[in-house]
Amino acid sequence: MSILKVLATDAPIEGYGVVVPEWEVEVTSGSTTVLEGTIKEIHEELLQLNPNWDEEYMSNFTQAAADTEKRDSDKHLVGRTNFNGAKYTCRGRWPECHPAPIVRGVEYLRYVQGKPKNGPGPGNCGRVSCSNNAAIWWCNDVSHTPPELGVKLS
Repeated sequence: MSILKVLATDAPIEGYGVVVPEWEVEVTSGSTTVLEGTIKEIHEELLQLNPNWDEEYMSNFTQAAADTEKRDSDKHLVGRTNFNGAKYTCRGRWPECHPAPIVRGVEYLRYVQGKPKNGPGPGNCGRVSCSNNAAIWWCNDVSHTPPELGVKLS
């Protein structure tokens, strides 16, 4: 059912196709499998396969989330990537969303133990995260399958 939802979703960039990302994840020590969907859907499947998965694999994320909340609450400016001159800009092109769910989604993706796979391009996108009306898409503009998502995942 989750695959049908993603396939029924329009790509974030006109003319691009939508693919369902695959994730190679460790379910238990030494046992990996490939699951399809957003990271939230993968997490739900992992908990069905191994009810202790959070305790075994997500300990670093809890501390990282706490560090992010403290940083944001300190109201200090934090360095950001400069996207001036970038080919795509979000403002005006897509509806705006609250940045906090995107920041939390990126932090979560950085600490997930697993390897996502997006099919060959050019011109395909896979939705890797979606929560609180904020989606994170992984789009591929090269003709081969990229080795990993553009964030450190393991």
